[in-house]
Amino acid sequence: MTAHRFLPDYVLERAALIGGRIRYAREQLRWSLERDSIVTGLSIDAIEAVEAGSLQAGLDDLTCLLWALGLDASLDDIALAPRCCRLSTSPSPRDPWAVRMPTLA
Repeated sequence: MTAHRFLPDYVLERAALIGGRIRYAREQLRWSLERDSIVTGLSIDAIEAVEAGSLQAGLDDLTCLLWALGLDASLDDIALAPRCCRLSTSPSPRDPWAVRMPTLA
């Protein structure tokens, strides 16, 4: 059983789009999988998993590929986004195990 079975289809579709974008960037650079493997130190299987949008691919593999292909600036949007106090201390509304407090009408 994997955690991604709880994810909605649109999230899985986004993962596939990210993988496709990474493959497109590699092809635009005219890099083979072998060259990408040498530059990143990742196995060809790991690169293919990321490019396929596999959720089993690790964040370290994804980050390494983004850096090698010059796509790492997009990480700034995530890493440097302002944090909202409410979001950082409240349970996620997407967490199926989060305790929900009743609302008063």
